[in-house]
Amino acid sequence: MKYISIIICLALFSCHDVKVGYLETEVAQYNPNVLEVTKSQDANEPLHVVSPPIEGVEGTQPIYITIRQVTTTDGDKVAFLKEVTVRGNGAFDIPVYNNIPAGTYQISLQVENEDHSAILEDIFTIVVKE
Repeated sequence: MKYISIIICLALFSCHDVKVGYLETEVAQYNPNVLEVTKSQDANEPLHVVSPPIEGVEGTQPIYITIRQVTTTDGDKVAFLKEVTVRGNGAFDIPVYNNIPAGTYQISLQVENEDHSAILEDIFTIVVKE
């Protein structure tokens, strides 16, 4: 009976949630970490401006990258979020023909996979010029 009690106790204490995979973002960065976008009316311009992808994010796939927060002192966050998207590799996609007011926009990202999540505060800046 004593051995059965010990086995039951060991079984109960050894049961715990084990997280799946890993996610490392300690060295995450963009190079360069600022992108200047000039709104254009020239038909010869490309349709989108794309930033470089994020570097230094490693982990168990799939990894999802989303915009968590945008801060600005001289722009419009709502208009910015309607126009700008982030791709699976962390690259930002900005249409050349957009309704984003001129300004400087600091972007924070959320990076996550099945059991892990990280917030990268103010990791990228987009400057929109007229």
